[in-house]
Amino acid sequence: MSIGKKQYEKRTVELVSELQGHCLLLSPKENLRTPLPSSVTSIKEWPNVSVDETFKSILSINDLAFSQNLNDFLKELQQYANRETRLYFCDRTTTPKGKNGSARNDITGSLWDTKWSVIHCERFTTEKKRSTPQYACGIARIKRAHDGNL
Repeated sequence: MSIGKKQYEKRTVELVSELQGHCLLLSPKENLRTPLPSSVTSIKEWPNVSVDETFKSILSINDLAFSQNLNDFLKELQQYANRETRLYFCDRTTTPKGKNGSARNDITGSLWDTKWSVIHCERFTTEKKRSTPQYACGIARIKRAHDGNL
């Protein structure tokens, strides 16, 4: 599905608007194109976090997409998460059909492989060209049981 660049921007604004509590931004705050909602009580920017911190929300807008080793990075993020933490993402992704634009990672596949449950996901492009990047946009949380899906 192609949604256009304005709709892509709208999706990222919607993701940011859902953030709550103590929030981990995987990019600097100044890179956001929208203000953080009042429901965010505090923020930290990656990688300036201490090992004893737990976040209510983690935000990735194209940060997961360019990770050198996505599975290791997602496992590392789990040490800052608990059962209530939500990972909000809108990232370029590879697709099952092999189309990847400039993406190097399968975002949703890596989330599942590293014990995150994808609780909402939408896939789209911003243009109808063949070489246009594919995006995965959604919400994930840590799996509640190691052998369960959710």
